[in-house]
Amino acid sequence: MIIGPREMGSSARDKRKEGRADNKSSTMLFKTVLLLSALALCSLAGRDSEAHSCHGPHCVAKPTCEPGRLSCREARRIVADLSAKINLYFGQADQEAIATLYSDDCVIIDKQTGSAAYGHAGVIATNSALAQGQPMIWTTSNKTIDLASSHFVLYGHGDLFVQADNATYSGPFKQVLQKYGNDWLLIYEIFDLV
Repeated sequence: MIIGPREMGSSARDKRKEGRADNKSSTMLFKTVLLLSALALCSLAGRDSEAHSCHGPHCVAKPTCEPGRLSCREARRIVADLSAKINLYFGQADQEAIATLYSDDCVIIDKQTGSAAYGHAGVIATNSALAQGQPMIWTTSNKTIDLASSHFVLYGHGDLFVQADNATYSGPFKQVLQKYGNDWLLIYEIFDLV
């Protein structure tokens, strides 16, 4: 004969509830310890390893003294300069000037169309087809910068206003910049603008 919860005495039900409560509290304690450990590791990795994520002006990572290594402040300045140049050249519909912001062997991927462009010729062809000789405006938000010793990665949300279509395309993007001589150039971009 199987005894169900109704046939059990109240003390048996209470013990089952206590057991579940103890199990829940130990699970919560384990999850809390795991989360705190992960946060501590992330904090250490962000300050002392090869990579660091910068989430904007409130970033408190210590500046690095390693030659060739960027600080968050320097990376944000590079991104601001790049954005200003992009909008200057987009405003002038100067696709050849835009191509100078990219490395010779850059790759640009458009997830919506599943297409890719390569090198300066690809940048010029892609932007020319999109702009149709008209200005465009690029704005970004929710930016995160991942720093490394030889390059950095910019993630965020982008909005591209295309005057020829009188439309704004929005979505996530990722850009990788690497130093060539004295210039930081785009070597990789992936967009998912709708």
